[in-house]
Amino acid sequence: MKYETAICESFPIPPHVSYAARALKYDLLHGPTWSLIPRGDIKNFTFDHFSTDYSLLEKSDDSDIIEETYVGMVGDCLREFIETLPTEIWFDCCADYLMESEPESYFDEIAQEWIEPFWDEIMRLTRRDIIAALFGEFMAREFN
Repeated sequence: MKYETAICESFPIPPHVSYAARALKYDLLHGPTWSLIPRGDIKNFTFDHFSTDYSLLEKSDDSDIIEETYVGMVGDCLREFIETLPTEIWFDCCADYLMESEPESYFDEIAQEWIEPFWDEIMRLTRRDIIAALFGEFMAREFN
């Protein structure tokens, strides 16, 4: 297993955050764009709720909000999700295992010896690596 797969399995992305990331990527590549936040709740946002043309977004309710994508709730949603991610994790390439902290040596009581991690098989991953695995390298450059 690649570390990207382990990251995606360990840090599931809520649907509205996934839609927000897609909208923000589009905004950065082709924007500026506008977003409709149904009933003022970002959890109601989908990929269909943004456009490069403000006039194409129509409020169906007084509580709907239309705002710029990058600087509004959509951008805040992704930034807040990214802030919940760890700043670093460790990946054991042989065991396909993510660790929250740097592996340490330990004393094996049975063998009566110190066991050192196999450093050639351990990868230190930063928040940028996590963002890249979840949202792509382009987004990792922008939101790291």
